Amino acid sequence: MPTILRQPRTFFLLPLITSLFFLWTAFCGFPFVVDAALYIGGPGAGYDALDFSIHHAVATGETETLSAPLEVTGSLAVSGTFNANGQPVTVPQALIVDGGSSFTSGASVVTLAGSVASYTSTNVDPDATTWTNGTLFIRSDLSQTLPSGETYGNLYLDDYTGGATTYTMGSTIEGDWVIYADATVEMTDDITVTGDVVVEGTLNTNGFALGVGGDVVLDGGTIAIDDSTISVAGNWDNSGGGTLTPGTGTVALTGTSQQVLGSTTFYNLTKTVASADTLTFGDGTTQTISAGGTLTLTGAHGAVLSLRTVSDDGVATFTIMDNGFEDVSFVDVKDAIATNGITATYAVDASGNTNWTFASHLVTSTANTLTAGTLRWAMTYALSDQAIYFDTTVFPSAAPATISVTTALPAVSQGNLTIDASPNAG
Repeated sequence: MPTILRQPRTFFLLPLITSLFFLWTAFCGFPFVVDAALYIGGPGAGYDALDFSIHHAVATGETETLSAPLEVTGSLAVSGTFNANGQPVTVPQALIVDGGSSFTSGASVVTLAGSVASYTSTNVDPDATTWTNGTLFIRSDLSQTLPSGETYGNLYLDDYTGGATTYTMGSTIEGDWVIYADATVEMTDDITVTGDVVVEGTLNTNGFALGVGGDVVLDGGTIAIDDSTISVAGNWDNSGGGTLTPGTGTVALTGTSQQVLGSTTFYNLTKTVASADTLTFGDGTTQTISAGGTLTLTGAHGAVLSLRTVSDDGVATFTIMDNGFEDVSFVDVKDAIATNGITATYAVDASGNTNWTFASHLVTSTANTLTAGTLRWAMTYALSDQAIYFDTTVFPSAAPATISVTTALPAVSQGNLTIDASPNAG
């Protein structure tokens, strides 16, 4: 692979170098390689420490658009206008983007890979960068602070030679965020991620909020939550054997049809729904609520939250070890073990449950069958001093529903059993 050899900075070489760049890009079909630093625009102040540069000038209003891969063997400094245009870009040192310039990734993967590779708040003006649909992959042994307020496409963070590299940051990520095994991230502001968050290394939230539009995958890594809130719209996946250090923080499950996979210790775990939904737990997994924490699983009339295993076969179970408090209501529960006991109100006992107390039963169906959610089921399995209520959406006061009883209902032998339809009365 050809390399332009080192030589002193000489501006009279500009026409020749510029011509070589365009000819190489147009006709060679493999990367244009630059030894040391490539400058887009003027060399600028503060770059004299670099021992060599190719000065590639781009006039105001013009755009340098790549049509082939670009590999730089030093730093890439942009003080004009640069568009990677979907072409891969490889830089082993610093990516420098001046204020007033323009750097656009397009769908490119920009890899900063080297012992001192960097993308720092000192060298990059985030107002001059556009990472939409692009990927920034930093593999470096240099611990660094990323630009505050930056918006990335995908962001991958790793070390370079197998050491430990710390990235300090707070930003928006419009794709996926991957923290590899030897990387540590220290959050210094809230972070919002549109895609998935995959943690093989360490993520310290330091009290800042993390919002995730996709899955959180603990692939052998560690998330220290402190007193932060992690909001997850996708799945919580700890099947890779990672660790959540829960502190006094909260994991809030905010999406629909979510799964909790693997076993995790939480402080606060919350799932509240306004429309009917199902929360699925991995077969044989255990979710633990730390002392002082709270388990919140709540639905509403016409919006029952069903709790199921992945298999949902009446054989596989999931376990909740609640060492704290619980707020569990309007749930439909099946195949669940409560190690320390859980009390649910306005609930449906859908069978296979151990150590759950259904303090009040919710009738969600007009069927006259012995199936979960029917009046016949509730009257069969309700205990003394419990109550049976009717879902106001299924049995609205404005249009009362009818349960057609074709066979005798179970005899009521429980003491102090209450059947209450008063919320449904017109």
